[in-house]
Amino acid sequence: MRASASEELKHLPRHIAVLVAAVIGILSASSLRAESCRVDHCHDGDTCTLDCAGQIVKVRLYCVDAPEIGQKPWGRISRDFLRERLPAGSSVELLRVPGQRDRRQRTIGVLLQPDGVNLNLDQVQSGWAAVYPQYCADPVYYMAQEDAEAQRRGIWRTGGAQQRPWEWRAAKRRRG
Repeated sequence: MRASASEELKHLPRHIAVLVAAVIGILSASSLRAESCRVDHCHDGDTCTLDCAGQIVKVRLYCVDAPEIGQKPWGRISRDFLRERLPAGSSVELLRVPGQRDRRQRTIGVLLQPDGVNLNLDQVQSGWAAVYPQYCADPVYYMAQEDAEAQRRGIWRTGGAQQRPWEWRAAKRRRG
């Protein structure tokens, strides 16, 4: 029986495994059709509004869960990190995940800079977002998060609820 991609990558030196994982992610994303869009604005570290040929599209980043704005200061830092990479008016390529919308009817997608940088993966690699395990089966994102955790980047610098935004939201709902 063949090991999973993430199991095979664990046997490589970390820096090589992260590079291989990134290449796998680019190849898997390349099967989707890219749309050229302009950034209207990014609401937080995992949601942006785009103008795609005159159609306004609210996009939730695939595989990514960033701290909520109320998770101070982490949410604002995550949002600002994404805004630095995607300033209003900039060009971006949108890869829509076929048939995928979240419960708020946002399009689920991957955002690529014109030079091909996967901004979803960049949020995780930089440590400003976590992989959303409920909605992500792509091993590339898990490898990127493991590396960010090991290097203590972004939200992984210190322990706390900022590391897993879905847990923070659930605790907030329980409190009322």
